[in-house]
Amino acid sequence: MRRYLLRRLLLTVPFLLAVSAMLFLILTLAPGDPIDLFILSNREVQPKDIEALKKAYGLDRPIPVRYVRWLGRVVSGDLGWSLYYRQPVMTILRERVPNSLLLTLPALAVALALAVPVGILSAVRQYSVVDHVTNLVAFAGFSIPLFWFGIVAMYVFAVVLHWLPPGGFPGAGTVGAEVTVLTKLRYMILPMLVISFHLIALLVRHVRSSVLEVIRQDFVRTARAKGLPEARVINRHVVRNALLPIVTILSLVIPALFGGAPVTESVFGWPGIGHLLVQSVLVGDHLVSMAVLMMIALLIVAFSLAADVAYAWLDPRIQYA
Repeated sequence: MRRYLLRRLLLTVPFLLAVSAMLFLILTLAPGDPIDLFILSNREVQPKDIEALKKAYGLDRPIPVRYVRWLGRVVSGDLGWSLYYRQPVMTILRERVPNSLLLTLPALAVALALAVPVGILSAVRQYSVVDHVTNLVAFAGFSIPLFWFGIVAMYVFAVVLHWLPPGGFPGAGTVGAEVTVLTKLRYMILPMLVISFHLIALLVRHVRSSVLEVIRQDFVRTARAKGLPEARVINRHVVRNALLPIVTILSLVIPALFGGAPVTESVFGWPGIGHLLVQSVLVGDHLVSMAVLMMIALLIVAFSLAADVAYAWLDPRIQYA
């Protein structure tokens, strides 16, 4: 296992380098940057001023040179300076990451707490009323776009019923305002429910299909033939083996969640990583976009490695050389 982990960690370096080069090329070739957008809003800027600004920020250099300079700063711990937000990129991330975690961690916990038992119950009672209702809700969660579901939830609970705030972040724009835990919770509920609904729909279907596949295996029939109680058969023999595909799904879903759920955060105006990514792409702030995207890529690699370790723990037959 140690040799396998070491080999995977060594392979991570060229993988991240390739991803960073591809992302840097795509973002650089995209039309517009903060200076171009500034020019559009200020027609009085002279060509010589534009040239001086681009030279000052290194935007006049060839793309390979700019990439090598960016990579050198990143290796030294400097993510650069945001031209749009007028502050270091690291400072922006430190402000936004806790907001995303505050939203996505409870959403993930709620989704797992509901999806796993509901998926198991739906598989055990296949073709029952519970199974049909579960499938209906799951298919609805797949079919309804997140942004549309978020707008509908905002309209119902904020505009019509006045139960919850329509969006934003508690205390945003208010200097010295004391924000209580209850206030934060009221702002979190709507976006958290939207994210949880989509996750529940995704996980329930996978849990159900995985349990149905395992429950028909010979070792399950053998456990029943030995006279073991049905609850013990399900909990000890079925669930553990059925969790392997779920680990794969979670290794892909969790990095996306920690990336900030861009659609949901943008709909509700939640100042997290996802909202930051959308804004930075729109205004051409490439250094911020690169920092967020590379953070997501690093999380994907980390959780993929964690999934491999979980496979070996859940199934002793899996051995890594």
